[in-house]
Amino acid sequence: MRLAAESTPNEPRETECLLVNPETQGARDLEIPSRLSMITNWALLAPIAKYNCENLAGACLVSKRQLERFFLTKFKQTPKEWMQMFRMGLARNLIEHGYTTKAVASELHYNGCCHFCREFRKHYGQNPQFYSPKPRCRISSMMSPFAHPSALRSFRNTK
Repeated sequence: MRLAAESTPNEPRETECLLVNPETQGARDLEIPSRLSMITNWALLAPIAKYNCENLAGACLVSKRQLERFFLTKFKQTPKEWMQMFRMGLARNLIEHGYTTKAVASELHYNGCCHFCREFRKHYGQNPQFYSPKPRCRISSMMSPFAHPSALRSFRNTK
């Protein structure tokens, strides 16, 4: 095997050193740990990058294509697919804890409520409201005796 990425004939480049197998005609066999492989907190970087692949690549100081290759190798999906799944998991969790769709859409950097609801339906097959906690009783019907006709009848009978 020979060193493929050499700046001079005798010394390898500092940023990346690849070993190339002559039988594979230049394919990458082994890569010395890159800066991407040292990142372990992807869940913290995604919100900082506003769930945008180009922003995430910029935060990692690599190109978008390098980030795609790394994600395909490590997670078996593209950065966009990974961030979409991560975002949907967060969205469902927030909705189950009582947050409104508008608040969730804003928190997860969607362009708007409609865009968020469309993506949520596409991912889960249900509207976000399906996962929101159900109210046990309607406050308006408890406060006003005129909210329901049967309540009105019982109210008149008490006088």
